[in-house]
Amino acid sequence: MLVRLHVHAKDEDELKVHLTPFIEKFDTIVEEVTRSEAEEYWKFEEMFEVLYECKLHHSVTYADLRAVLQTVSDHWLELGTGEDKSLLASKNAEECQFILGNVELVRLTQLSDLL
Repeated sequence: MLVRLHVHAKDEDELKVHLTPFIEKFDTIVEEVTRSEAEEYWKFEEMFEVLYECKLHHSVTYADLRAVLQTVSDHWLELGTGEDKSLLASKNAEECQFILGNVELVRLTQLSDLL
């Protein structure tokens, strides 16, 4: 599973503080983070783009993932189908009443193992 986030933060130290609760939410379903990157997002000041590539526990189901996602945001869009399916949560979505901390946007891709 590939997780891409946009997070408001002044610097990398503040970014780590804001990412900790997000990472903790996924502890129950993620076996290993195989790649992690963070860089300042060119489009907005005080915004970072973060990328995690995660290996999920073998027993994780789509329902397990959805349960975790509901603790991150109350509104998720399902985009695409099959191997191209992705899930998106955005603070700017009209239906979004809650998104975790300073997270602006979350997109999950490479979900084929759960489908």
